[in-house]
Amino acid sequence: NGKVVCLLVAYNIDECAAEGGLDDKVMELIDLARLHNTPVIFSLSKYNVIINDAIV
Repeated sequence: NGKVVCLLVAYNIDECAAEGGLDDKVMELIDLARLHNTPVIFSLSKYNVIINDAIV
């Protein structure tokens, strides 16, 4: 149905402080998630995200 149920954000993504860069896009996604009461989950690594004891 196209509905986002949660947003996973890695803590150690590559920095890109340029205007309109990755940093801005990530903040935009976080702001949109919060606006729509969508849970935002910050993972410890961009390589290992653990959900229900399984690394995905």
